[in-house]
Amino acid sequence: MIGGVSGVVGGRIYWVRSQDSSSIEELKIKGIVVIFAWVSSITESQLKDFVNIYSSLGWNSLVCLSDFLNPFIPERATSLAFSVLNELVKELRSSICPVVLAASSGGSKACMYKFFQVKSMHWSHCHFDTHEHSLSCVLAFLTHKCS
Repeated sequence: MIGGVSGVVGGRIYWVRSQDSSSIEELKIKGIVVIFAWVSSITESQLKDFVNIYSSLGWNSLVCLSDFLNPFIPERATSLAFSVLNELVKELRSSICPVVLAASSGGSKACMYKFFQVKSMHWSHCHFDTHEHSLSCVLAFLTHKCS
């Protein structure tokens, strides 16, 4: 189930929720995979295949699809990284679970690196009062090179 589609400066982000096909109730979520992808390095069908794998394992996916210009204009990547972080913090405030960050090919250069920079910034001027507790759930980083 796709939800929360939003276009922001630098790309778009959206949730794909894991759901049991035999019932309407959501499965108990085992974790969240944040997928960083670059529009020029992966097709929508390839991205959908990855999301389907994670969903079949009971994980929700937060997909971050970066625009073509992000690796060349860092401000666009910064805006997108803030949006991803906002979505992730909102979700983790409601229920803490493991988080895995995954990047396909250009996704690490198009937004993932800015996500780490934004996450490590001093948060006194931001509204992430529980960010440290919420973002301590990040477990692993996955990278994939599409051929």
